[in-house]
Amino acid sequence: VSEYLFQGKTVYVFDPGTCGYDLASDVIDKNCTYLGFLNGFAGNRIINGEDFAHANFIETIWSN
Repeated sequence: VSEYLFQGKTVYVFDPGTCGYDLASDVIDKNCTYLGFLNGFAGNRIINGEDFAHANFIETIWSN
């Protein structure tokens, strides 16, 4: 789980790792509102109409 600042809000990216083929990473805000997904089969990078490359990484909250 990684924490980012995106569109003026704290968001969390839940990366499923490499346990499956082409899994997507969920993006959720601090109120547990689902904002979308990154990567996956389609290679999505757009959340709320903006490229997630504009997000600022803050820290890794948890990793396995």
